[in-house]
Amino acid sequence: MSEYDPLWRYIQVNAEPHEIIDFDKAEEVSDVRIEPSFQEHTKELIEYGFKVERISWKHRWFEIRML
Repeated sequence: MSEYDPLWRYIQVNAEPHEIIDFDKAEEVSDVRIEPSFQEHTKELIEYGFKVERISWKHRWFEIRML
């Protein structure tokens, strides 16, 4: 089980087919700080029917798209 599973489950249930999620919301849902190691975990989201398209570290958001 990944520390980001709560976030992935939230996305699976609540996200639009294409959405930008800010880090503040992601951190609130997952109770984990979004840090550069987050990028290593993004492939886990595929199991939940979405993929991470882009990450903006400068603006603190990531873009997801339904598969």
